[in-house]
Amino acid sequence: MTTRDAITIVREYFRKCLCADPARIYDYVHESFSGNVSGRDRDSLKKVIVDMLKAYPGLDVDIVKIFAVDDQVALHAAFHQNGKSIMRMTAIFRLEDGLIIESWTNSDSFV
Repeated sequence: MTTRDAITIVREYFRKCLCADPARIYDYVHESFSGNVSGRDRDSLKKVIVDMLKAYPGLDVDIVKIFAVDDQVALHAAFHQNGKSIMRMTAIFRLEDGLIIESWTNSDSFV
């Protein structure tokens, strides 16, 4: 997998799963996923996404900055709802077999 492939996978995960269809998590997140937030495994992460989309219907994201080295992708993202900024996130993802297997995230809703 190239760094460009890794960036594409993470971008698509944000656009197609995180902000649209939580069921797509299986297309982007490895079954052995682990993360540092409330979504510590894939099923927990899916529940976090479902709850977030219920709380913020029409959620959208702009990826402000993204880069990759080998199998890791780092990004800064801005989430908004109806044009209003609601959260910023900095995250690092590690991919394996074309899927996200680990994530380290930090978010701030004081925007």
